Amino acid sequence: MKAGMLDPEFLIGASLADDRFKIVARVGAGSMAIVYRAFDHRLETEVVVKVPKKQKLMDDGLRERFRRESRLLVQLQHPHIVSILDVGLHGNIPFVVMQYLSGGCLSDKMQARNGQPTALPVDSLRKWLLQIAKALDFAHQRKVIHRDVKPANILFDESGNAFLSDFGLTKIMYGEPDENAADETAAGYVIGTPNFVAPEIVLGADYDGRADQYSLAISVYNTLVGTPPMLGKTPSATMVNQTRRVLPLISEVRKAVPVATAQALAKALNKKPDDRFETCEEFAEAAIAGLTTAGLTMTTPGLSPAPLPVSPPRKSVPADSSVKSKSDATSATSPKRKRPPRTDRMESIPGSSGVAINTGRVSRSKTPGVINCPQCRKEFRLRQEHAGRNGRCAQCATRLRIGADLMTLTILPERNSDASGSSGSSGTGSAEDLIIGEKVFGFKLSRNVMLGLGAVLLIIVIAALVNFFLQLSKPDLEKQEQEMRQRFQNFEVD
Repeated sequence: MKAGMLDPEFLIGASLADDRFKIVARVGAGSMAIVYRAFDHRLETEVVVKVPKKQKLMDDGLRERFRRESRLLVQLQHPHIVSILDVGLHGNIPFVVMQYLSGGCLSDKMQARNGQPTALPVDSLRKWLLQIAKALDFAHQRKVIHRDVKPANILFDESGNAFLSDFGLTKIMYGEPDENAADETAAGYVIGTPNFVAPEIVLGADYDGRADQYSLAISVYNTLVGTPPMLGKTPSATMVNQTRRVLPLISEVRKAVPVATAQALAKALNKKPDDRFETCEEFAEAAIAGLTTAGLTMTTPGLSPAPLPVSPPRKSVPADSSVKSKSDATSATSPKRKRPPRTDRMESIPGSSGVAINTGRVSRSKTPGVINCPQCRKEFRLRQEHAGRNGRCAQCATRLRIGADLMTLTILPERNSDASGSSGSSGTGSAEDLIIGEKVFGFKLSRNVMLGLGAVLLIIVIAALVNFFLQLSKPDLEKQEQEMRQRFQNFEVD
């Protein structure tokens, strides 16, 4: 920082805009800006103040972009866009004042009690998706693209209404891609957050509001599986995943998601913008319509986190045991039918090892990736590539479903031999090939091969022990032989 310039890291107690706003506390910081909580003396309410981080103040184009964009942002008024109350300069520091929302963000609602991210209920989409989609379309009609849609930028008020935050701040902080030199792009200059950025933005191609639609769809996928689905080992790897990786249909990863909702999500996640929905609202309506078709109703108005369950298998119920029609209900002559038995309870079936197993039983873990078999309690060490797959326990051969969050194992029923070939998971045929917990020196081996290797190792150990004892006894034998030779020589002399 140059002499006489203010440091954005130390603004607590400062007064902005002719003493209208007094900064009282620091809320947090992101990749671009520092967030403070302040008090608005004019409106007598709490507000949020965002200022650029120290390194961004060194950008010569920041002030010009701030002057150019700030007026547009103030005019971007929508019921589900966080209102910008004021913009200005405090010394050398540009600031943006926004309304304060006490309900936290969508990322906060995905935090379980142990601090680990977890999936939200499927029907929670009704509480926020359509509101955010309409806010995005409203901005797109005014030629404004958000470019950083993600759960952390979806906020809630105390009544649970959803709001989209940080509209235009990405453009103020970074500018347009064509304003930057090619070497900046090569050095890793990308607008947006790698976990949620659209592939056309990563590739430096032209983009429009459908880039925000892609980021919104990735955010939906994230909330329903509990982790960013495109996450790589590095930010660069994550951005490569955005351009290449095609996500599995989410209904295959989480069975509670209706297929119609999963298909709408897959369309919005298409790598080609022309193959997505025309608007974000169309995407949101299609996704929510899938929930309605599947009969899901709102049961969690507070968006509280829920574990990622796999629906227990249900026995087929004959058609004549379904719910009675109105004529059956009103007819006095028709005999009363017994209520069909519940089929959502665990059913006991014989496992491949001959021991009865309870399908639907779930084993849960506090640590992702470390979990016990719900049948034999064998401990498994799972990796990310195992998420959402089917397999068998190496010890008891029980058929299992691995949760997408690597924190649940659910017992599945055995497949019929005539149906197993036509109903493979994910269409790849590899799901049933996974033998959970059966690895030797990093390689997956069959049980017979493992028994053979064990027998060979046992023979080698026994042979080594025999050789060891022979070597120990060799000096004694040589001594005895030498004594016998000495006696024989003495006998000949005598």
